[in-house]
Amino acid sequence: MMTLEAFLTKHEGRRLTSYVDSVGVPTIGIGRNILARPITVTDALVDAWFQADLADVVTHLTTVYAWFPALDKARQSVLIDLCFNLGLHGLMAFENMLAAIIAKNWQRAHDELLHSRAHDEEPARIQEDAQILLTGVMPTT
Repeated sequence: MMTLEAFLTKHEGRRLTSYVDSVGVPTIGIGRNILARPITVTDALVDAWFQADLADVVTHLTTVYAWFPALDKARQSVLIDLCFNLGLHGLMAFENMLAAIIAKNWQRAHDELLHSRAHDEEPARIQEDAQILLTGVMPTT
């Protein structure tokens, strides 16, 4: 005889990513209504997701930009931060800034980043990133 758990899983399905069910309700797992029962995660899970996302971003940057590994860690951090904020395709739109980085023209890379829509949307973050591009030094706090 089928267990209750197996019976419900058969009817609900098992999904490891969120989806919208047949009546428009955001759902995950085995029929878990995210609106009625929001997902709570642990710090350990958040850290694991972050480390996986970070590894993915570094892999993508290294694959797309062969020059990325040769950058100092501080300037690598800026490109990683921009990818977290804008995605890889968003970063790729910064053609002039990327050309300046390739040329090691840090003043121009700084200026290009400050004159972007990203700066309009998140000025403090982008100003800090631009300063790191200019100096190659991470902030102390």
